[in-house]
Amino acid sequence: MVPLCAALIGYVCIASDPFAGGQTSITVSGGANESVAVKSDRWTATYLASSHYRAHLDPDAMNMACDEGNCVRYHRKCDDLARPRSCDFVFMGEGIPVDGVHVEGEDERAFTAAIARLSFVVRETGGLVPFSTMDTEATTANPACRYRLDGPDTAVSDQAGCPTIQRRP
Repeated sequence: MVPLCAALIGYVCIASDPFAGGQTSITVSGGANESVAVKSDRWTATYLASSHYRAHLDPDAMNMACDEGNCVRYHRKCDDLARPRSCDFVFMGEGIPVDGVHVEGEDERAFTAAIARLSFVVRETGGLVPFSTMDTEATTANPACRYRLDGPDTAVSDQAGCPTIQRRP
């Protein structure tokens, strides 16, 4: 069953759950740290719209989650491997902004409820990949490529999947 999106923020679908109880609010914050926070009962999901900054992501730092033929590459870091109460997600794909999503619950049960209501919308198909399928913890703290200067106009990375960057004249 495909959940009905009560709200769509960036590529994140917040599913409508008439049996969840409590109210859901959405707060938009502008400025340098632009974000959209969805607060529902005892959990919060914050979409961090860092549109002024675009990092190159290291494909080797990402994991893959799929559901019904829809897939997304993601990086997940949580506060506790066994019983998370908060996690940060970054998604990778053609045309997908390098914006983060922070999900936090007041306790483990609230966090699980939040994860059950969130899905990633796959750009190419419009299909959904539930956050609950994104259960593999990343092996690196940061999914961004690391660069070093190689001359005045070139930055290179020792990470295999990271492109060389040339300064444009």
